[in-house]
Amino acid sequence: MKRPTGKALREDHILSVSVVRRTGKHKTRAQVLSRKGDVLLTMNVCEAVDKWVSLWNTYDLNQVTRIFINDPRVTYFSSEKEGRIKGIDNLIAHHKEFGFVSGGRNSGNRLWLENVDIEEYRGTAVVTADWCFQRRGSEETQRGPVTLLFIKIDDGWRIAHAHFSNYKKT
Repeated sequence: MKRPTGKALREDHILSVSVVRRTGKHKTRAQVLSRKGDVLLTMNVCEAVDKWVSLWNTYDLNQVTRIFINDPRVTYFSSEKEGRIKGIDNLIAHHKEFGFVSGGRNSGNRLWLENVDIEEYRGTAVVTADWCFQRRGSEETQRGPVTLLFIKIDDGWRIAHAHFSNYKKT
C-alpha cells in the first residue's frame, strides 16, 4: 500500500504514530493501515498534546475549555484524587483545586511527557505516555502512565477522556 506524505493524510486513515521528542519538537513516523475518503486533517494531534502540556505548565484555567470538550460527558481520572470527575464544570473545579487561575501563573512546577505513543483512528486519537512532574524546589520527579482520548471536532482535536495513575516509588 502506498503511504501518503506530508499533510495529505485523510481523516479516516488509521494511523499508528510513534512520537519522539527532539529539542521540543515532535518527530513522527506514521504507518497507514487503512485508507478511505478524501477529507484532509486540519489540526495535528501532536499540537493538541502540546497544548495540554502547556496547560499544566502555565496553570491557565482559561485553556481547560479550549483543550477538553466543553461537554457534560467529558471524564477525567486524576492520579491525586479518587473517583471519576465527570462534566466540564467539575473538571474546571478540579483544576482550580490544583491552583489553576484565569490567565495562568508561574507555579515553578514542570510537567512533560515521555514515551509518547499516538494511535489515530477515524475522528479519534488515543495518546498514551508517561507523565513526569517536578514540583518547584524538589529534586524528585513524580511519574506515571497517562491515557488521553482525543476526538476531532469542528475546530480541532479536544480531550474527551483523561486517565492518570502513579508508578510506585522505588
